[in-house]
Amino acid sequence: MRLHLSLVSLFFLLFSFVFVADGNTTIPPKDGIYQDDPEDLSFMLSPNPVRRGCVLQVNQVVDLVILDLRGQEIQRFPGFSGGSLDLKDLEEGIYFLQLITPNVVRTQRLVKVEERN
Repeated sequence: MRLHLSLVSLFFLLFSFVFVADGNTTIPPKDGIYQDDPEDLSFMLSPNPVRRGCVLQVNQVVDLVILDLRGQEIQRFPGFSGGSLDLKDLEEGIYFLQLITPNVVRTQRLVKVEERN
């Protein structure tokens, strides 16, 4: 069996090897979001489920929004840089925390449970 390559297919083969295999070229994913963005947003929420309050640590300043299951805004904390959240006034249920920067929006589920006596 013989392999026949046209000049066009040879060009594309070499082009793909040079620009993809060098390790320095980033090809955007289909959704347009780069996974290794230097401004990547990371956070840690503890505890979850929450009774009265929790601690949210973030690696940059965000606008923090608490949404209910219907997507209705419950509370907003603009310029949040991390720390304690007092959630004692939230009813028991499932909520979503949205952490918003100019480049990224991350969503974390939050479960509020009733306080024990």
